[in-house]
Amino acid sequence: MVLDGDIIPIRPGHAIAIPPGVRHRARGDLELINVVVPAFDPEDEYVVEGNDQPEGGAHDEDRI
Repeated sequence: MVLDGDIIPIRPGHAIAIPPGVRHRARGDLELINVVVPAFDPEDEYVVEGNDQPEGGAHDEDRI
């Protein structure tokens, strides 16, 4: 996982809480269960343009 530009190593069974406003994205080959609290609102999601990813990032966008 990448949280605000920091790479956080994860393993099977890990749980991650992402506070509001933290830029985040998944990296690598993984399956996940995504629990969203409060309920997901597509109006609350936006894409950050640019290539400010840590080395090895494969995308030009982050989702918040």
